[in-house]
Amino acid sequence: MVWIHGGGFIMGSGSSPMSDGKILAKRGNLVFVTINYRLGPLGFLRLTEVTSGKIPSTGNEGILDQVAALRWVQDNIASFGGDPANVTVFGESAGGMSVGTLLAMPKARGLFRKAILQSGASTARPLDFAVKTAGRFLETLGIKPNDVDALCACSPEQLISGFFKMTSGSIWSLNKGGCMEPVVDGDILPALPLEAARRGVIGNIIIMAGSTLDEARLFGMMVPNAMALDEDGMINRLQEFLPRENVQDFIRVYSDARIKRGAAISPADILWDIETDLQFRMPAVRLVEAQYRHGVPAYNYLFTWESPVPGLGACHGLDVGFVFGNYVKEFHGSGPAAERLAMNMQDAWIAFARTGNPACESLGDWPVYGNSWKTMILGKESRVEDAPYEERRLAWDPIPDAMLG
Repeated sequence: MVWIHGGGFIMGSGSSPMSDGKILAKRGNLVFVTINYRLGPLGFLRLTEVTSGKIPSTGNEGILDQVAALRWVQDNIASFGGDPANVTVFGESAGGMSVGTLLAMPKARGLFRKAILQSGASTARPLDFAVKTAGRFLETLGIKPNDVDALCACSPEQLISGFFKMTSGSIWSLNKGGCMEPVVDGDILPALPLEAARRGVIGNIIIMAGSTLDEARLFGMMVPNAMALDEDGMINRLQEFLPRENVQDFIRVYSDARIKRGAAISPADILWDIETDLQFRMPAVRLVEAQYRHGVPAYNYLFTWESPVPGLGACHGLDVGFVFGNYVKEFHGSGPAAERLAMNMQDAWIAFARTGNPACESLGDWPVYGNSWKTMILGKESRVEDAPYEERRLAWDPIPDAMLG
């Protein structure tokens, strides 16, 4: 099992304590590998056009680092007791988005057989966006296009500082619309991962993908006075990434869904639900469905366990501690139900890595997504449901793949 860490393509490390693989490796009698890759402008800044080819960076260097690591695994993992013919790549957040990108990359063909995508599945930017971003980045640094000497004279610290200055350091600007992400360049990444999946390009790789119920609450709670957001502010934010003609329909559907659950319907609550599905749930659901349509087993889950931290709910990143057995009382909770959930998730992830089917003794049967949208609910009482939160899923039917993620 090869783990790709998250962090929005701008931060993170394969050595994070939360994703320490000792417990998972021992429980599953498997070889666990973590990797690092270039981040931020060092890994995802396309400079080819703005430097007239003098610095031929593609904007996909961070992903190419991952490909190089997977090649190393193919060449060397047998020496560690691993099986190069049975490699599962998995990751969360930008790690899950990375896995989605790898699925669509010709250079990654044959380097893994199975993929688990946690809270991220299809996130990449078109070429013109990447080129404009590079221009903005140079402007932020006060460097003229083609002044390669000035750019090369910048320290890594200056480059990273320039990135945060360009984005104003706002979590809102990084959450949906982050500008350092894989680039659909027609070569290294020929197409958006969802488009590649729909065309059957990713082949017979078995997929398990899912998200947490309240992903965006983690980002929203980082914004000062987030709960003070009013309806106008919510509408303005939604119009940044949804067609204007669809905004009121989304507000109505998501408000009704929260009322049915007995949940609050403040503008912030509604916004976070919509952003959760935009960035995380819908890309996963569509990827699983596309792969299933091509006759390849594909599995979906929805993580609903809530953090004991007030307001976070089943937030982004909460699932990682359970997968690795490294959960902490203050953030993840504790007690018999938490222990059972950790055991269920570890056993399912291990079973999937070993056989391509996440069904296991502790969790029970886990059917493929199929025509009835069968989804494993991972929470206090884990169970399979047909088409959970269906009204929310259907609201996205008019929205094209390229607007998700």
